[in-house]
Amino acid sequence: MQHGTNPQRTQPLAAAPRAAWRGVRGVLTDIDDTLTRDGAIEPAARVALRELAAAGLPVVAITGRPMGWSEPFVRDGTLDTIVAENGAGAWYRQGDAVLQAYVQDAATRADNAHRLLQVAERVLRDVPGATLARDSAGRVTDIAIDHSEFAQLDAGAVQQVVAIMRQTFQSAEATDKQDRSAIEMAGRVIEDVLSHVHELSMNAERMRTSGSEIRGEVERLTMDLQFQDRISQVLSVVERDVERLREGARDPRELPAPQAWLADLQAGYTMQAQRANHTDAPTTAAHAGGAAAGVEFF
Repeated sequence: MQHGTNPQRTQPLAAAPRAAWRGVRGVLTDIDDTLTRDGAIEPAARVALRELAAAGLPVVAITGRPMGWSEPFVRDGTLDTIVAENGAGAWYRQGDAVLQAYVQDAATRADNAHRLLQVAERVLRDVPGATLARDSAGRVTDIAIDHSEFAQLDAGAVQQVVAIMRQTFQSAEATDKQDRSAIEMAGRVIEDVLSHVHELSMNAERMRTSGSEIRGEVERLTMDLQFQDRISQVLSVVERDVERLREGARDPRELPAPQAWLADLQAGYTMQAQRANHTDAPTTAAHAGGAAAGVEFF
């Protein structure tokens, strides 16, 4: 908090007037070397945290330290919430449960972790004296190169580390752009394929409908042809018998005996119905529901 006429001069919180505290709704604070000393919460900080909790003011600690480093401060009840790894993840208490949350989903974190590992390997290989921060084992969403904590890098080495990270970021950004473009193109291709499949389905349905209509027409045509052929057969027999009668009219001796005439007529039958009618026997079609019950081919 800044107080006084000079905005660049930081004043102790104790110097703030009471009116300045009325609008305070919570406290956001760093934790490493602000509330802690050598990794442990200072006694005075612990007392202040308890008083803030008693006053109903939530305290959220914000740090660049890893998720693994931050977890114990929430589990032991020192803090209710810590935002870690520069905002990428958080630990928070919900009742008796301690939960974690991330900005990115698990699949994205896993993919990024693989890329970050490649960056770290390149830094350690190409930058003399570079080492990972000692808290790296607890990191989930980022990497940290030690500088000024347990190791010292000169200005050139620092610039080299930064250059490698920027180059990797630009490459990842280009790859992401290409991936998005490929996904969009794949989406368009899939939509086009589905459109063609739908069109083929509609055509197939039209073909099935046309096939049923054609099949019906063929059946009707077959019945018509059968009827015409039967009529032709009947007419042929009638013409032949009329000619015999003419010959019999000229010479009665030319007429065959009735039984012989009927036998000759029966020999020309091609359908079961004709034979049944000749002997007055019931036909199969009649038993099945009449001649219209089916089509007889011959």
